[in-house]
Amino acid sequence: FLPHHLSVDETEKQRFILEAKSASALDHPNICTIHEINETEEGQLFIALAYYQGATLKKKIERGPMNLEDALDIAIQIVLGLNKAHQNRIIHRD
Repeated sequence: FLPHHLSVDETEKQRFILEAKSASALDHPNICTIHEINETEEGQLFIALAYYQGATLKKKIERGPMNLEDALDIAIQIVLGLNKAHQNRIIHRD
């Protein structure tokens, strides 16, 4: 969801929609698939993403230090996804 305080700002809503549509056009194994960009009856914007099984990066970090090989593998996957976005002139703002 776009935070409520931004959902009431028309400029922020349009930016959110534009960025979500741009991201939905990307096809890359390290970028989440976007199924829907919509708005609730209350005016709250949201993006519906594909579900992926497995631990989140946050959960992996909370478990404690990773070995170097696992950390590098994750870092490389992040860089490959961001590179694809940047090649398409999309900046990840989160």
